[in-house]
Amino acid sequence: MTSDTLYEDSLPPNSTKSYVIQVLEKAVLIVCVTTNTREARLELAFEGPGSRIAVAFPPFPEDVQGFLYYLNGSGEAEIAFMNLQAENSVDYRFFMDLSEPLEASNSKNVPLDGCPVAFHIDLKKDDDLSMDLGSHPNPDSRIEAEAYVLYFISLRGHVVRLLTESSNKHLRLTSDLAGRYYVIVKPGDDVESLSLANIVSSPAWNQEWFWLAASIVSIIALSPWFMIKLRKLRNAEKSAKYTLISDYFSVLMLILFSSVIGSYNSRTPTLLPLFYLSTLSSILSLGIQVYAVHLGRMNPIGICPHCLRELNLEKTSFCCGRKIKRISSVWYLAPLAFGFLFLIVVSSLFSSFLGSWLESAQPITTSLWIGAGGGAIGGIVAWAVNKAADKRKAWIFMILGVVSACVFPWLVAFLIVFTGLFLPVVEYEIYGGIIRRVVRVNTQPTVPFGAVFSFAVLAMALCYLLLRQVRMTALKSGELPKRKQNQS
Repeated sequence: MTSDTLYEDSLPPNSTKSYVIQVLEKAVLIVCVTTNTREARLELAFEGPGSRIAVAFPPFPEDVQGFLYYLNGSGEAEIAFMNLQAENSVDYRFFMDLSEPLEASNSKNVPLDGCPVAFHIDLKKDDDLSMDLGSHPNPDSRIEAEAYVLYFISLRGHVVRLLTESSNKHLRLTSDLAGRYYVIVKPGDDVESLSLANIVSSPAWNQEWFWLAASIVSIIALSPWFMIKLRKLRNAEKSAKYTLISDYFSVLMLILFSSVIGSYNSRTPTLLPLFYLSTLSSILSLGIQVYAVHLGRMNPIGICPHCLRELNLEKTSFCCGRKIKRISSVWYLAPLAFGFLFLIVVSSLFSSFLGSWLESAQPITTSLWIGAGGGAIGGIVAWAVNKAADKRKAWIFMILGVVSACVFPWLVAFLIVFTGLFLPVVEYEIYGGIIRRVVRVNTQPTVPFGAVFSFAVLAMALCYLLLRQVRMTALKSGELPKRKQNQS
């Protein structure tokens, strides 16, 4: 069977006849049937990769039986026509319409008067679809269009819900989320074919180049400042230079990860490259920082953050009436930093290079436990680097590493539920006095406001700590005016 073709057939009493059509994944199939008499009715049974949409949308002409199916896979679908009458045969006509992707222009035949036909389109968030329903020899001909999204409700199945409808033979839709949208066109009785013109407009942030360009511009704007600082430290200790380089890669990580969030919401092709670059920046920043701290432990000279006076921390650890910390509080986060870094790296390797292995293994579980191992390694690294400066704190870091390893999988699960990044888009509604869960189908979630706000707060806190670290590094290396170093 082919789409958009009118077929005629007859069914004897108590008999069944089946028809097979090739279908595509995520498409919608419309079956329209009309019989020789109004009293004669046929029952239809669907067999294949999909199911019937529970709500009979859109409305069909009065003398037409209409059925709407959602196809969750590709392959062959079988439609069985059943005549349940015991004595009378039924003559019938029917056609099947398989939704097509909307392009710049589309055309379709309408084999049965007034019967709807379907289209679909994949849009990014905030895209605008403008559809002109075309001209017709009879200007009074009725042609309407409605845009729908698909939902799944437990114990009920798939349903479609109206987003917007046409006016004066023109349909405009602004997507609220990235995903697939379905357009049902309902022609008048005298319309035998449709000709549609479509335009999709995307905002700047949905363009392929936007987030990559934003990252490059930000990096180019900030790099000269770090280069000037590094040049001033050319005669300083290696630890000071490596600390500044580590801070530079930390800033790169923040810039790139900000673009990852924007690219994730827009689903641009640069999402994975930006994600890999931000991960690489994290690895370099963390590794260089650990090495810089290791080198810095060899020099007992420190700086009081209150009066900016140089101190020999092996002889005294007090200044301005306060104890000077030889170990930064940021080290408490080392186990989690290593854990998430291991999780991201291993997950990236699985998805990029071990695709065939994924079918027989459990990559998510494996990545979680390797991430937990990374937390333990982070605790060991923090202990090894800081044990000479403060044995008590070093052992605390070790204990935190063990604790983070134990709770890491559940922490990741909590974050996934909190952000909803890898979960379906879910809505809740009250129906008949009962709260029910409604899942939006073929839609990609965005990063929620709470997660974006949390990242912004953490990024600002990290930038503040990085600026303090850059300042203390400059003081310790003697690059700031001596009057500040000698201030009491």
